Amino acid sequence: TAEENASFAGGEAKDALDLQAHGEALAPLQVRVLHELARRDCDGGGLPDFDRDQKAGGISIVLLVAIAASAVVLVVACVARSCCWCKRRRRISRARAAATAAMLLNSSECGERAA
Repeated sequence: TAEENASFAGGEAKDALDLQAHGEALAPLQVRVLHELARRDCDGGGLPDFDRDQKAGGISIVLLVAIAASAVVLVVACVARSCCWCKRRRRISRARAAATAAMLLNSSECGERAA
């Protein structure tokens, strides 16, 4: 405003009173500038276009979901395979134990007959 400009008409401040008058004249100007900057920030005009309206790079959400689903299926398949393998191993172990017991039983019966 004209009143603010008048305080600077004499040039540099010559004493403390002139310096205080300059400061008081600059304070409202600073407030107006800060309000204008805040208004521009709220309007969104102050933000740069950092991606130049291009598609965002990286992995899409669909691909991430597909990878996660594949990992879950793989884990379930591994657990199922492990369970089947353990059952088979137990069945073979029981059959081997039964065969060994039968063989020992037969050999002891044969030894009793011979004696």
